[in-house]
Amino acid sequence: MKNFQRCSTTLLFMFVAITAFASVSQSSIAQTTEATPALWGVTCNNNANPTQLTCTMSQTIFQKGTGQRVISASIFKNAETYGMLLSLPHGIDLTSGVDVSIDEGQAQKFAIQTSDANGAYSRFEMTAKMISALKSGNVLIVNIMGVGNNPVRMELSLSGFSNSFSLMPQ
Repeated sequence: MKNFQRCSTTLLFMFVAITAFASVSQSSIAQTTEATPALWGVTCNNNANPTQLTCTMSQTIFQKGTGQRVISASIFKNAETYGMLLSLPHGIDLTSGVDVSIDEGQAQKFAIQTSDANGAYSRFEMTAKMISALKSGNVLIVNIMGVGNNPVRMELSLSGFSNSFSLMPQ
């Protein structure tokens, strides 16, 4: 009986700790701002094919104070199309998916496909219309649903997006 009580006490403590962590993370995400907006960086290598350069452009937003990644958006080329990978934080409702919009425009819903020790991930193909909007836009808005159905909005600056995109191999 004592072992059962210890086990249930331990589980209760873990549940409270996880819930508290998720709540703190959610409020921290919502309040995350950076002094200067992050830029879109381009990274290229030929690791997959020594005769061909493969490039990815990305922007990552870190939590002020802790330096923990809050969100990262990476753009890559797949054959003839471009795709985006959103690296999302822990403590979100995976079944709600992610809503992506540019400058308060019409949001598009995408599935969250997987998660691991580093967060959750949504990967989707970008249309020509989306790429055009990103090039001329000011902010990429990512909305997710947090624990307890609390909406969380994250913004990535599109400053320098067009220039960085032009560096990607066409």
